[in-house]
Amino acid sequence: MQGIYVYNPYTFEELIEKLSEYTIGYSVDDYLQCLSSDAQKDKKCAPMRPKVEYLNVQGVSTLAVLQKCRTNYQQKQWDQAAYLLYDPILSKKLLQGPVTMFERIGRIQSSVADTGKCLLHSNSMGEGNSGCMLKHMQNIPGASGSSEQFFIYDTNVQEHETSLTTDACMVFTGPAQNEELSVGARTLFSNCTGDTVDKNCLLAPYIWAGSSQNNVPVAVPHLKVTSQYSVTIFRCLLIPQWVFIENSPS
Repeated sequence: MQGIYVYNPYTFEELIEKLSEYTIGYSVDDYLQCLSSDAQKDKKCAPMRPKVEYLNVQGVSTLAVLQKCRTNYQQKQWDQAAYLLYDPILSKKLLQGPVTMFERIGRIQSSVADTGKCLLHSNSMGEGNSGCMLKHMQNIPGASGSSEQFFIYDTNVQEHETSLTTDACMVFTGPAQNEELSVGARTLFSNCTGDTVDKNCLLAPYIWAGSSQNNVPVAVPHLKVTSQYSVTIFRCLLIPQWVFIENSPS
């Protein structure tokens, strides 16, 4: 698997804030619209490309890092590069930028030392880090120990939704609201959306593709709430991190 390791010194909330504040006359959505519609996008869209200081100096797309963070959250997992946070020697070798970025690593507290040992051991054995993640969650005071508690979505209440205010979409909501489809077709999907699945939902929660060996879930299930609880519970746990970006776009 080809890609690069990127040190992201920002929490998810900070990254969204910085992308919201970056002003060069264009918004993130302007840039994305340019990429999707302009034939000469490489030349015309480049000036609009969002850039955040410590990611830009590493030569990586800020939006690629943002998307990787969202994907990890949606998949209810820690990034495969999480162990690098506890390997300062290898981290400094991989770091593509000023060493001063590591000043922010001081946020990591000694109380998670066991988590670091677990991550380093799992990586040395060529194993995934899901066991370390669950063990870490079980040791958090007041937590249930289940990953469900830490990967919760809340309803987007922004008046104007943008790519920065929308982290994920509920399965089937797209076709359920697509006015180009017939009422019957939209109803087929709308019966399977919402906080509770309608008894008339006829769509299976699994799909099959020619390349798959068996049925795979349409999406990953998540808890959803409409209060500030979800925002508080997961954002306080997000810390500076390493992420692995496959074939990072410019």
